[in-house]
Amino acid sequence: MITFITVTGEWASLRGVVATGTVTFQLSCGISDGASRFYTIDPVVEPLDEFGAISIRIPANDDPNTLPIGSHYIITEKINGTVHTYFVIIPHTAYGGTVSLAFLAQPLPPSPFYSYVSSNEVGQPNGVASLNPQGHVPTEQLPGPMGGWVVNHQPLESPNGIRLAFTTPSAYLRDSLMVSLNGLCEHYITEDSPTTFSFDEQPLSTDVIYLQYIMA
Repeated sequence: MITFITVTGEWASLRGVVATGTVTFQLSCGISDGASRFYTIDPVVEPLDEFGAISIRIPANDDPNTLPIGSHYIITEKINGTVHTYFVIIPHTAYGGTVSLAFLAQPLPPSPFYSYVSSNEVGQPNGVASLNPQGHVPTEQLPGPMGGWVVNHQPLESPNGIRLAFTTPSAYLRDSLMVSLNGLCEHYITEDSPTTFSFDEQPLSTDVIYLQYIMA
């Protein structure tokens, strides 16, 4: 289980006038408790109450059960028409389960938003493809049977320049002809009986090119 901490804050002008506005909390990345629950990066906007204060209960960043390690919160204050953004880590060890933003508001280097893929999804159906030592998707993980038809993969030689010449299959379903570059970039060919294909950029000599089609 992830530890939840109550985060508080209070704002007023230099003259002591109660401030108005909102405070937005947003995770730098999605986190989970490592067991059953994920917490998304959707921002939570907390309005200041009549005393210029907030109190919100949110997951700690550094709980031992929290995955991935290294997340933080992006805090955006919109107070009395002024916007202020900074980064904080909510500690799971906060005394009494409560901590003030005034205590946490210290400069932290921002980190990019990122997501991750579980290792047991790599190379599996409905997961993501793996890469071989050359950085290509293995042939066996390229699309297989489709709609009851056999999908054929015809390996092609790398072209000279950006134009690829190939032999059109003798019988294939219209609009099923496709050029696959390293199993990642798919280019459908819609014209009748084509014999050439032009790439937007010149493929590398290490690129693996396939002509894929469904037999008629």
